[in-house]
Amino acid sequence: MTGGLERAVVAFDAVRLVPRFGQPEEPAPVPLAQLEDCIAMLGRCRGAALARRALALSVECSESAGESLSRMQMLSARLPMPRLQVPRILGDELFYADFDWGAMTGEFDGRGKYGDEPADVDAAMAEEKRRHELFADAGIEVVRWRWRVLNANDGLRRLLLPAMARNGIIPSAA
Repeated sequence: MTGGLERAVVAFDAVRLVPRFGQPEEPAPVPLAQLEDCIAMLGRCRGAALARRALALSVECSESAGESLSRMQMLSARLPMPRLQVPRILGDELFYADFDWGAMTGEFDGRGKYGDEPADVDAAMAEEKRRHELFADAGIEVVRWRWRVLNANDGLRRLLLPAMARNGIIPSAA
């Protein structure tokens, strides 16, 4: 309630996450109705309006803080909003795209997904390259970003705009 809209959405996304492949030791997602009831008890308390807005913007499929923040930056930049965690079958394999605009997908790559050991990082990078090639073979451009882009002033917008224009998602600037 005091950290701003982006931070509130990141927090709500985290507690609402319904994992695609959940593990027994993971906490259960907090139901939207329970969060709404909690916020309703706040009434007109300072920060309650921000909490209500953040909850309305939250989703149950954002798999990381980076994905949530990416979505909020897209919204702030008034970029076309993507579909989230879209399943795609490519080469007889099922993949999920973090952000999907049809002819283009976006992927937030947090460092944690690659592991800690050099062999794990190498294997993860090889798998990402293979996946990227499958998307390219299907005519889908993959745009990737990391924290450095999210932390740069207007970085995500500057990265996505040219790709969106190339793929006909927005009109290209003449």
